[in-house]
Amino acid sequence: MREVPLPMFLAEALAKPTPDTTFHDLRHTFASTALASGVPISEVSKWLGHESITTTVDLYGHLVPEASARAGERALILKGARSLPGQRGNG
Repeated sequence: MREVPLPMFLAEALAKPTPDTTFHDLRHTFASTALASGVPISEVSKWLGHESITTTVDLYGHLVPEASARAGERALILKGARSLPGQRGNG
């Protein structure tokens, strides 16, 4: 597994947590940082112990914008507007 450097704000937060920092705050920061570093959302979901990936997507899906772009491309392909490389399409 590759080593991912912590963003400065996270390193500082972990080094000097404030009295109002909660476990939930750290958990959310961990998940957000993992996703921003390219860890697949399915892995983050497992690590967080979510019963369903739907929970993870609902909470953190906005942090994975390339997934929305891929979904949009697939929708166009399914509608026949474009084709995948090497395939014939209607558009």
